[in-house]
Amino acid sequence: AGTRQSAWGGGGESGEDEDSSEALRNVQMIVDNILNAHRETEDRDGLSRYFDGLHALVQNAKARGLGTVDPTGYEGLVFKSAMAIIASGTPDSPRQALQLVDNARTGAIGEFQGQMLATLIDSLAALPASQHP
Repeated sequence: AGTRQSAWGGGGESGEDEDSSEALRNVQMIVDNILNAHRETEDRDGLSRYFDGLHALVQNAKARGLGTVDPTGYEGLVFKSAMAIIASGTPDSPRQALQLVDNARTGAIGEFQGQMLATLIDSLAALPASQHP
């Protein structure tokens, strides 16, 4: 029996990179499920209660070096987390999403997806609060 307490992996041991990639896929599915549940129930405001958790999730992934282990999975996690924040439509969501992306930067965020997120966030921030999605 191992002493590892999570599927994040610790880097260096055989198989841990695969465990980390699987963990990234799993948390992306959880973020997708949260988004879908709030979309189906038309509860966009309820997404704001996940802001702190999404920030912590991305920071934990970054601290564990997952941007290096699985850059594509890490990028997907950051993107989906930022989109969940933006989907809330709160006046603070563009700033929150931008903060999440900025804090997540490790060099692992792909240039295209990073630019796409920045453009989307800038566009949302330019809208009057009454027109935020």
